[in-house]
Amino acid sequence: MPKLTPPLVTVEAQRDLLAAALAFRAERPWDFMGDVETLGWEDPVTGRLRMGVVLGMGGTMFGLAVYRGEWGIHFLLKTLLREDEQEPEMRDACEMDAVRVEFTKKGDLQPEEIASLKVMGFKPEKGTGPAWPCFRSFLPGMSEWFLDQAETEMMSADLRRVSGFARVLRANPDMFDGQPFGAFPFWPRHKPVTETLELAELEWHQLPLPPRPAPLAFPLTAEHFAQVRALPQQPRAVWEAGSAYTLDVIGEPPRPYYTRVGMAVDRQTGFILGIHAGGRDSSLEHTAARAVLEGMLKMGFRPRVLHMVDDAMRDAFAPVAQRLEIRVESGEELPSLLEAMQGLMEGMGRGMH
Repeated sequence: MPKLTPPLVTVEAQRDLLAAALAFRAERPWDFMGDVETLGWEDPVTGRLRMGVVLGMGGTMFGLAVYRGEWGIHFLLKTLLREDEQEPEMRDACEMDAVRVEFTKKGDLQPEEIASLKVMGFKPEKGTGPAWPCFRSFLPGMSEWFLDQAETEMMSADLRRVSGFARVLRANPDMFDGQPFGAFPFWPRHKPVTETLELAELEWHQLPLPPRPAPLAFPLTAEHFAQVRALPQQPRAVWEAGSAYTLDVIGEPPRPYYTRVGMAVDRQTGFILGIHAGGRDSSLEHTAARAVLEGMLKMGFRPRVLHMVDDAMRDAFAPVAQRLEIRVESGEELPSLLEAMQGLMEGMGRGMH
């Protein structure tokens, strides 16, 4: 297997990111900013929404997390706008889209990161708490990894945006008073990050809790469809199916990713009918669908009813299920599937999300 290597990033971009991170740390925004004081902005080139959350008010992790794109914003707003105390599902954490800088101790960094910081002349301030900047990238289905060139340049600009906003908030601590729930201040779209931000320039936007990004329909070739459609249907066959991320990380270039496993089981007996290990490019929805397909080919028949873990898995498989005359449902407990999945993971010495 080829060796994993960090993305190539120019020294100039690394120096600029380090300067922006140290200037951000000097503001100590975690002393007065938390989840409530979240800043939003649109990328001036792509128009994609990003939102920055300062970390550290709880006293455990100090830094900045920038959430981006459909998955990142879904994860963040689901966390910020929930009306109960329920934490986001672990699947959401495995599929978030974000870039983060955390100021931590030297031992938390990889050797190549320490070497790079030393080359750039970085020396941590003594007596000021965790000071070593650790930059990480998160993508849906992927394990955390180093920043690439584009992410490095993006994070440099975003650190400056949030630093500028922190200075405004420090001078105007009551700026959030009277704002409705779900309203967030936005950096002016065409304002350079190097210019001083004024309170009057902030644009407030009400953001609703977005739906989970719609899954792609499961692609089934004409050949495979013909194979499955030719199978007889068992009128009493009721299956349960789903998939999950495991705690295993596959270190294949260009970046490591979480393994995922799909399973189809007989609802009455709990017998495992099909298992599929999904790769880097296989979503949880498609991994579950593959397990169902493999189960049908293995058993030699089609079930009458298929219960799936959630609406996304149901919706991804629904077009195929309709053509196969299988009723597909979601929204209820799947005890047989859960027991089989837990047994599989325990046998492998692994957990699952």
